[in-house]
Amino acid sequence: MKSRIAAALLAATLIGQTTIVLAAEPTLTGLEADPALWEAGQKLYRGGDAARGIPACSGCHGPNGRGNGPARWPQIRAQQPVYVANQLHAYAAKTRYAAVAGQPAPPAGAELMYDVAKRLSDDDIKALVAYIQGLR
Repeated sequence: MKSRIAAALLAATLIGQTTIVLAAEPTLTGLEADPALWEAGQKLYRGGDAARGIPACSGCHGPNGRGNGPARWPQIRAQQPVYVANQLHAYAAKTRYAAVAGQPAPPAGAELMYDVAKRLSDDDIKALVAYIQGLR
């Protein structure tokens, strides 16, 4: 925004304007999704749902979604919503990793993710996606 203000001031100076009116730009927080969705996603991400056997995502992917390198849990923060939703649906269907001759086996965490993802409802996935996209 600072560069836009500087450009506007320069332009105004060059063309002799004395008054500049700049529209207020919204401040992006990283959580631009529907609050009802990301708040539910935050609750599930941070605390899981013991009644349905869903562990907290943060247990493996970290509180800020940065993953856990030594344990080989990937970073998931700031992912595109469609990508995350597609991956969770693929895990639930056990199609995230296809067995291909000559290719490495699925990572050790795949079985855990298959089990977790199949317990997520479509509403859970929408909520998690909304929360994960805003993790910074």
